[in-house]
This record gives sequence, structure tokens and C-alpha cells, in this order.
Amino acid sequence: MGFSASTGALLDTFTPSPGGQVRALAITSTKVYAGGAFGTVNGFARNKLAAFNRADGALLNWKPTADDDLVEALATTD
Repeated sequence: MGFSASTGALLDTFTPSPGGQVRALAITSTKVYAGGAFGTVNGFARNKLAAFNRADGALLNWKPTADDDLVEALATTD
């Protein structure tokens, strides 16, 4: 579940479901990037990295592959 940064209210529209632990987040004005020890998100294959639409939590088509056992840090320039 997500929350509004401006109000602090919980948002039941942002409900990604990773198939494992999320260890890192990076947030831009339009996207939320997640990294961790998961192989799926919302039932779709994602190898330890995933991206979501910040407004509604929709899983994006971004599908890089992480070489290590898990992702523990992410950074963005936005």
C-alpha cells in the first residue's frame, strides 16, 4: 500500500505485490523503482528490480536483470 507524500494518507490504489522482499526504493516524479530479493511482481517475472507508475502503482514494462542475489540500494537522478 502506498501513501500520499503531501497528506500522509494511505492510498489503496497503489498495491504492488512482489514475490519476495523489497530492500530498496527510488522515487521520481513519475515512477517508483523497487529492488530486492524477488522474482515476480503482480505475477509477472521481474528479476530483483521493478518499476511502477507513481500515480496508480501500475507495473511498468521496465525489466532489467540484476546479477547479484539481491538489490539493496537504488539511486535516481530525477
